[in-house]
Amino acid sequence: MQDFEIKNWKGEVIKVIKAENFKDAVEQAIKESADLRYADLSGANLCDANLCYADLSGANLRGANL
Repeated sequence: MQDFEIKNWKGEVIKVIKAENFKDAVEQAIKESADLRYADLSGANLCDANLCYADLSGANLRGANL
């Protein structure tokens, strides 16, 4: 396990999660009700990630594999 930083579009860290990979980190953040609005998830491989009920308004998803 390693620490993954979820940053906003300004590059500021909004959440740090211990996980096996970035997809798992994003899913864990969602389970913890983390505020992912304006998160920079560009280029992330979120294929098969459970994003139910996630508020990703304003999030940068450019190039993300959903």
